[in-house]
Amino acid sequence: MVAEGGLRSLKMGVSPFERVFSSKGRVRILYLLTKYGMLNITRLSREAELSYESTKRHLRELVDANTVLEQKFGRIRIFSINKDSPMGRKVIKLFSELD
Repeated sequence: MVAEGGLRSLKMGVSPFERVFSSKGRVRILYLLTKYGMLNITRLSREAELSYESTKRHLRELVDANTVLEQKFGRIRIFSINKDSPMGRKVIKLFSELD
């Protein structure tokens, strides 16, 4: 098991592309956000067929990578692709060309 600080240092040598697309779960989440626009964690986890905790962890990675935006409305958190980020625009382009 890698300590949390060790995990952070491992991420430092990873490109933004690798960080975003290195997980099937993150790819599923990005596809769903591209398809539906805005979704909450519960809907994302159900649609992506991931546990709530896995979905939450993947979303944290995507938000930290500036690819996904998080908006809070009281206790509800809504996620969407960050259209202002270069990686967010690439994600949208990629999935729109695949459909």
